[in-house]
Amino acid sequence: MRSCRKTNGFTIVEAILAMTILAVAAGGVLLPFAAGANVQAEAERQMLAARLAADVMEDVLAQGYAGITAAYCAGLTSEIKRADGTVFTGDAIYSDFTRKVEYYDGIPLPLAGIKKIHVYVYYKGQLKADLVTLVCRD
Repeated sequence: MRSCRKTNGFTIVEAILAMTILAVAAGGVLLPFAAGANVQAEAERQMLAARLAADVMEDVLAQGYAGITAAYCAGLTSEIKRADGTVFTGDAIYSDFTRKVEYYDGIPLPLAGIKKIHVYVYYKGQLKADLVTLVCRD
């Protein structure tokens, strides 16, 4: 007696198994792309932090030796601001960055005529850039 069953096709179990194997293989191929995107985003944050540190350091150095004071440097410590002094509020790129400027007069020993400026840039509280320079009298 012959069976009436068709044999030219996939059963539901075979189809589910094939889809599972395909999903695992696709995950293995796509995972490095996701990791690469994270590395690229981190590199962009590092570059932006370095530029922000350099910008504030330029502002400080433009004051000259006499203009660099603790009060002036404290005014630079805060959110990222435009050239006109307004804070970047709607720009998502800068929203999680903050800067801190430290000023030392006569570091490490009381040396006459030397000031040390240290600029830190943070992204979501994590240090991303740090720039130091010494300024001497003209």
